[in-house]
Amino acid sequence: MYIRSQDKRELIEFHGLQVACLGGSYYIRPLNMDSYHIIGKYNSKERCIAVLDEIQHFLEVGAIIFEMPKE
Repeated sequence: MYIRSQDKRELIEFHGLQVACLGGSYYIRPLNMDSYHIIGKYNSKERCIAVLDEIQHFLEVGAIIFEMPKE
């Protein structure tokens, strides 16, 4: 599956995602890229997990592209 980044500038194929926290903000980043690569930024860990749940659902139904939500 491919994911379109939150800022719409990237379309990446991913092989796993991770939630990271830095300076009070929470980020979703792909595991198959460098540690500074971020495809989404959110206000809480719970929101990041909700986005991961959405991505999982898209995978389960066979979607090809998921667009990271703004919020």
